[in-house]
Amino acid sequence: MLEFIPRVTPWDVIDILIVAFLLYRIFVYFSKTRAIQILIGLLFLLILNVIAKFLHLYTLSFIFNNLLTIGIFALLVIFQPEIRRLLARIGERQF
Repeated sequence: MLEFIPRVTPWDVIDILIVAFLLYRIFVYFSKTRAIQILIGLLFLLILNVIAKFLHLYTLSFIFNNLLTIGIFALLVIFQPEIRRLLARIGERQF
């Protein structure tokens, strides 16, 4: 009956925990800056994109898909100071 559920290995659980921890740390780091407002706005646009695809709004989906391509580079420019600080903090820690 549950054949459609893939087998979960310990490596899958470790992978999920690492990704969850990294996303949590990034969110905590960005929540201390004004960048969180930009991330919330981007999340809103992502939700609108999903709704547009669900409702078969092709033109709006096309615009959102092209914005995503350009948006990745825009994010790097907008978050450049925060990314630099984050990488510097990671580099300061001794493993």
